[in-house]
Amino acid sequence: MTNAELIPAAILKRKAVVYVRQSTQSQVMTNLESKRRQYDLVNVARQRGFVDLEIIDDDLGVRQAERWRGPASIV
Repeated sequence: MTNAELIPAAILKRKAVVYVRQSTQSQVMTNLESKRRQYDLVNVARQRGFVDLEIIDDDLGVRQAERWRGPASIV
């Protein structure tokens, strides 16, 4: 059974959203492995059979109190 067969076709027709998050500029600069792994989730989604993908990373390094959009931006 392939990865795509494990996920129903109806689900694969939906948009996959990868939310990349680091709370501070310091984290963005020092947690490079974590950031790389988060972006690698795009490839994982493609391997699973998703075609429509969105990456949300426009609040990298922004503290929650400043202007964090968070997951609410995807609904």
